[in-house]
Amino acid sequence: MKDAFSQTRDRTYNCIIPMNSMPFVAEAGSGKVIKPYRHMDRQADFNVMIYITKGSMEIVEEGKTWRIGKGDLFFLKKGLHHWGEKPFEIGTSWCYAHFYTQDKTDDMYSSLDHKPITGMPLVIKEEDFHAYLPIPKLSQVREGSSLESAVFNLCQIQSSAKVLERNLLMWKILKKILDQANRDQESGKEARWLDELVTYIEDHYNEALNMERIQKRFGLSYKYIGKCFKDKTGLTIKAYQKKLRLEKAALLLGQSHLSIGEIADETGYGDLFYFSRLFKEVFCVSPTHYRQHYRPRL
Repeated sequence: MKDAFSQTRDRTYNCIIPMNSMPFVAEAGSGKVIKPYRHMDRQADFNVMIYITKGSMEIVEEGKTWRIGKGDLFFLKKGLHHWGEKPFEIGTSWCYAHFYTQDKTDDMYSSLDHKPITGMPLVIKEEDFHAYLPIPKLSQVREGSSLESAVFNLCQIQSSAKVLERNLLMWKILKKILDQANRDQESGKEARWLDELVTYIEDHYNEALNMERIQKRFGLSYKYIGKCFKDKTGLTIKAYQKKLRLEKAALLLGQSHLSIGEIADETGYGDLFYFSRLFKEVFCVSPTHYRQHYRPRL
């Protein structure tokens, strides 16, 4: 399954929300399957939000099959043909909302692609609202979260006199979904560069990896890089590099005929005495003793 932000970028099936108008909730409620039932065959002029509270269901939209289960918040886009081929699982329950949105005009840009103008004071012009939000097709909702509470609240409002309240709740739900998608994106970016950092250190373990070199390579402050790295590995960058160097040294002592001085140079330690002291601190024996007693017998 794609992450939420990737799905936001796949525009074909995503509901489009213009920034210059509020979504209008026409109907909201809940349902439960007590006998075999499949989704109706239709091409609606409204968007549909579905939140599964129990069980699962399968819906086909323009030939693409979506299977959604408990905790999934799913949107069907207006104007697309959708239907059901398999009956929903008995006992499945859900909340839903039907809502209308204005159509995207030709002069509208995606707010996800738009880079806002920075500076003070910030003046928002009318043309700045000529943007739209593609809503993630499928999001995961944590049980007991504020997002789940907002969905439940929306679907419990039955009075037609509370139109504004329902519409504001829909805006709140859409904002929470986008905030979650953006957090997922940032987490994904961090995970990728941290993986790259680990690989980079492993590839250059025997070189001088000073602060300036790391900052230049990853374009972030060394303090921030170091904190993220320690959160991920439990070690500082220097401690991880030391671990790699001494593990490699132990391997060379046991499996090569290089002298101890050559092994020290090979693993990035130009000072033989410093290397020997560090090795003994970690392995509790000198490099010479390690070679004599831990060399594998072939």
